[in-house]
Amino acid sequence: MSSYEESIVKTFCKILIGLYIIDDLSQVTAEHERTYIGSIEERGKFEVSAEENPVNYPERRGDYGKAVSKTTIANYVRNTKAFFTHLFKSKLRKKPLKN
Repeated sequence: MSSYEESIVKTFCKILIGLYIIDDLSQVTAEHERTYIGSIEERGKFEVSAEENPVNYPERRGDYGKAVSKTTIANYVRNTKAFFTHLFKSKLRKKPLKN
């Protein structure tokens, strides 16, 4: 659940609200997900945070800003799809998120 909270509920929603002004998950498309994943790949490690003022000083890490691994990207994609599948199965969304 904490993985979903960090990668989906907070970070993805922050991008949806900020870039697309979307505040209803029924409006989210696969294109939004691709933009989200692309932004993570572009920015690098620890450059994306759900918190306005991160308190763990990510810029002090030796790998700050370095490329995000393909495994991490795959985890974000999997978490996003699982989250939207859950919303669909719970009848909180009318359609699943499709590629």
